[in-house]
Amino acid sequence: YIHESLEAGLIRPSSSPAGAGFFFVQKKDGSLRPCIDYRGLNEITIKDKYPLPLMSSAFDLLQGARVFSKLDLRNAYHLVRIREGDEWKTAICSPLRNLVNDVLSDMLNRFVFVYLDDILIFSPSLQEHTRHVRQVLQHLLENQLFVKAEKCEFHADTVSFLGFVISPRGIEPDRAKVKAVTKWPVPLTALTSTKIAFRWNPQAQVAFDNLKSRFVSAPVLCFPDPKRQFIVEVDASAVGVGAVLSQRSELDGKVHPCAAFSHRLSPAERNYDISNRELLAVRLALGEWRHWLEGSAQPFLVWTDHKNLEYVRSAKRLSSRQAHWALFFDRFNFTLSYRHGSKNTKPDALSCLFEVPETVLAADAILPKGVVVGALIWDIERRVEEAECLGGRLFVPVALRPYVLQWCHSSKQFAHPGIRGTLASIHQRFWWPSLVPDVKQFVLACSVCAQCKTSNLPPADLLRPLPIPTRPWSHIAHDFVTGLPPSRGNTVILTVVDRFSKAVHFIPLLKLPSARETAQLMTDHVFRLHGLPTDVVSDRGPQFTSRLSSGFHPQTNGQCERANQDLKRGLRCLTSHNPEYAHNSLPVSSSGMSPFECSLGYQPPLFPPQELNAVVLSALAFVRRCCHTTKAAADRRWVSPSTYVCGQRVWLSTKDLPLRVPSRKLAPKFIGLYRITKVVNPVAVRLKLPPALGRVHPVFHVSRVKPVFSSPLNPGGRLYGFAALHSVPVHPLCVSSCR
Repeated sequence: YIHESLEAGLIRPSSSPAGAGFFFVQKKDGSLRPCIDYRGLNEITIKDKYPLPLMSSAFDLLQGARVFSKLDLRNAYHLVRIREGDEWKTAICSPLRNLVNDVLSDMLNRFVFVYLDDILIFSPSLQEHTRHVRQVLQHLLENQLFVKAEKCEFHADTVSFLGFVISPRGIEPDRAKVKAVTKWPVPLTALTSTKIAFRWNPQAQVAFDNLKSRFVSAPVLCFPDPKRQFIVEVDASAVGVGAVLSQRSELDGKVHPCAAFSHRLSPAERNYDISNRELLAVRLALGEWRHWLEGSAQPFLVWTDHKNLEYVRSAKRLSSRQAHWALFFDRFNFTLSYRHGSKNTKPDALSCLFEVPETVLAADAILPKGVVVGALIWDIERRVEEAECLGGRLFVPVALRPYVLQWCHSSKQFAHPGIRGTLASIHQRFWWPSLVPDVKQFVLACSVCAQCKTSNLPPADLLRPLPIPTRPWSHIAHDFVTGLPPSRGNTVILTVVDRFSKAVHFIPLLKLPSARETAQLMTDHVFRLHGLPTDVVSDRGPQFTSRLSSGFHPQTNGQCERANQDLKRGLRCLTSHNPEYAHNSLPVSSSGMSPFECSLGYQPPLFPPQELNAVVLSALAFVRRCCHTTKAAADRRWVSPSTYVCGQRVWLSTKDLPLRVPSRKLAPKFIGLYRITKVVNPVAVRLKLPPALGRVHPVFHVSRVKPVFSSPLNPGGRLYGFAALHSVPVHPLCVSSCR
């Protein structure tokens, strides 16, 4: 081969660094075929987008053919000249395919099929075939493409092409391609196992020979004829669907298969009922062979072993899925008929391809010999396992579990640990199946833990902003700043905030005023300038009784608290002798403008840039946007509160309550139990307080209370009431005697 190729000019001596492995393989005629491993070069070569022809499309063209010829081009891969300078790159598969298709383009798919360098000529009669062969050879000669005569077959009724044997009967596997299957040796993998004594018996040999014969004697698929009636056989199982496309032969009158189809059901499709699975099989089969069935010359038949499908095309009520499929079925002209399951074996076998075979237990494996002896010692083993568990721990019966929980949690040795601590203490020596939920339930119901431990939960309830005002000074908030050093005799500042424009009035006072004095101050400094407001928010001071602000929850009056912070910062930094003017002149983040400009329409000392109404609308949009942003940011740090109902018992936080105890640090964090008399709103409840708390407003925010848990494992413990914590301690006057 080397000398012949050198003399013909097909190859030449080279010292290229891109060398590849060279070897020979045997051809059908016994000669050698040269092969070069160009996989590395092909990986870095730009791929040709010209597709290879589909084998199924090629076999469709053979309908009605009786005579065949097969041509093979001589030295096909040397027929295309490589570009000058690229001789060392020799991956030339794609250019050859394009060349042969271009040469035979006017005959392609009419009576010629080309696959790389293999050419198949097919004709319905010998006279036409002779004319077709002459045309093909003439075109090849004109383009200097030469065939190898010893590999060609002319005017044959059976020809081997691309691994298949093609004849007027149909298509079947090439005997030479499946020859290796008939020579399979007996499987030896099981003989290497040390656990199973494997014996190759005559039954296994017969099954193995039968398997080999089934591989080499595959059924012959007939060519689909669009002029004859098609038959679609379908079936569905729990894991898949199968279908067979067939036609009745004119020679023997029997039904012969043309194509087969199977599909594994998805997890969602497996949930379909049996009727929808059978209908899905019809839908998938028609979609698979749509190019043959849609627009067929004769109405085709659909055979199914599910009788209810006969009425699906005439049903008046369909589900949304069935209605969608019905629109697809309207494209086809077919009749759906019932066929008994015993005759519907071909699609049934295809639908069961994906089933996992069930393991059949032998008779001796169902009832082992040890069962008889084991039954005698079951009672003894049960008694031992009930008394002692893994790791030497003791099993605790139901009647003793409350005592174990009480000892490991409430005794002085353990001092009321949390859920993890109590569980760890019990785990060292005891066990029972419901240990974890029982410990959690017991600790939650412990009254001492509920009163004396700080809650680690995030703040209760999401942020609930007050209604947004629509004009300046219609909604105001006020508060007192106390504890300031005297300045001209003044030690208190009354802060009044407009919740729309954020404008403030800082009113210096000598001392905390009474309710009447506060009302007069509001009239002189606020109402006479801006008119009466429609809504007032204050804290729970004695000067006011607010219906909007809950006890000990200053976040409700947040805007006034924020103005107080600005006032204190200004006084602390001594940046201005007029903090009210400084605050009203600076822009705020919620509206994007200063309170002065928002409420009066201009920014001192500049002229007003626009009319007051436009400023109000702009400020309202900014306020709403800021309110939404603030609520979203706050809600990330809060949790939804417990849902309280009237009559429910709760614990009350001792924070901000006037307790009289020797040590505030050792005082309980919660007291109770108190009953809810009214749910004021989703974030505030009214409690029935004892007479000792008569001066405390009974409305509290949900963050100041927590629900009471109860459990039969923990019937109750010591309760702290406000009267006990509010009693005055008694000190002895003298010691009369001692011992």
